[in-house]
Amino acid sequence: MHHTAAIFASHHLKLSFATYASFADLADDPAMMDALIEQYQLVFEESEVWGEAYSRDDVLAKLRDELAGEASLRICHDRSGNVLGFCWAQLLGAAEVMRAVDSIKFYRSIALPDLRDRIEALLAGTRVLYVHDLGIASSARGRIPLTQLIYPVLADLAGRTGNGRVLFWSMPDTLVSVLARRGRFAECPMPNGMSFHLGEFRAHHADGVVGLRWMAMKGWSATIHCDQDGPCER
Repeated sequence: MHHTAAIFASHHLKLSFATYASFADLADDPAMMDALIEQYQLVFEESEVWGEAYSRDDVLAKLRDELAGEASLRICHDRSGNVLGFCWAQLLGAAEVMRAVDSIKFYRSIALPDLRDRIEALLAGTRVLYVHDLGIASSARGRIPLTQLIYPVLADLAGRTGNGRVLFWSMPDTLVSVLARRGRFAECPMPNGMSFHLGEFRAHHADGVVGLRWMAMKGWSATIHCDQDGPCER
């Protein structure tokens, strides 16, 4: 079952958000699913960093796989139903994270033969809330706070799974890397230029608004040892 709520007006643009807990939930809203697929294709093909071309079937396959099990998807849209932004995450172990990373076309051009070993060392047998994708339409950049997309997804998943560890990866000078710095995520750089960002939080509520309280980030940073020519270790 999905939930929709109008949140606020930003730069004269009324923003609404829809949240889905599974692919079946999304498939029950076919117009929104079609709009999401179209925007996903545009965001990553037009990007100066990623430059990826995905067919409709490619995106459908990703959504089916990445909204399975414990997952959460959040979509920002306007009053006409046009998708302006999206984010989804899923509870995964190291092997599943590796599979997700390997599904990204951009990664295949910079693939590391030992990346799975590096991820396993970083997670040390734990599971994480892995952020698969975060994107904003070019026409809406600067008008949609990234926190309105990613925080509710993570809070939703953490509430359902009891797991507050978060992991995602990015390239330098992307919006996601900026978010990681502001959120004080521990960073694990890789020799191919990509960086994994690891953090932990607890969801809390203040004045009816869900927020994230980041926990012990200083400790995380101190206990993750990163050598770009060797594996990251906790």
